[in-house]
Amino acid sequence: MTIAATQELDRYYAHCLGCEPDDMNRGCLVVIGNPRINTIMWAKSAPLVVFGFGKGESSVISARPSLKPHIETALRHTAQRRLNDAFCDLLEKTVAQHMSKIACFRGIRLYCDQTTFEDKSSSSDQVVTAEDPHAIELNEKWGGEVFGHVEDGRVVSWAAVKPLSEVVWDISAETLPDCQGRGCARSAVSAAVKHILSKGKIAAWACDRTNEASIRTAKSVGFEEYALEFGCVAED
Repeated sequence: MTIAATQELDRYYAHCLGCEPDDMNRGCLVVIGNPRINTIMWAKSAPLVVFGFGKGESSVISARPSLKPHIETALRHTAQRRLNDAFCDLLEKTVAQHMSKIACFRGIRLYCDQTTFEDKSSSSDQVVTAEDPHAIELNEKWGGEVFGHVEDGRVVSWAAVKPLSEVVWDISAETLPDCQGRGCARSAVSAAVKHILSKGKIAAWACDRTNEASIRTAKSVGFEEYALEFGCVAED
């Protein structure tokens, strides 16, 4: 990915997190009280009360303002600064002490642009937004085109485009269980990435960091790692 594309991503995500673009690469930990944290739409779930973004030695923790002092107090007792499991355990424990019910996730975010994309699409991939029942549901949920890998007249894998910003469009991919491991998702995702890049956007991919199959699919078409994520969602 080009330096210009990475800088564009840094500016966009810094705005969402409520920090400065330089904070994304400062080489330290920054904790932000963000009254607009529940408006972050590209994260895994909502409404968010805490969202952490980690790039190498740099981490930004964006939190509901009332939680910020509690997080800062907890972090004084640890040397951890990366969003590894130990650091995420501490964040989750701290938030749980001050929220009645939460659900947390630990993710990874990847990106693809014209310089990294490897087209693995085929003649079996097509736009199925208006004709496939599940694609119609995905389009109603996310608002973007849905690309399907079609075999014997049926859609076996879906790649839904999520046009959530003017900078980055995410992709959500699904494959029927009996068709997994055959490259169907890779093919449909390639078609979706090609569409996103044609619109002048950067393609994004996010999943749980333990989801090796999902990460492998993304990397097979040119996605590169950008940041680790940690999120806490209020369930009450």
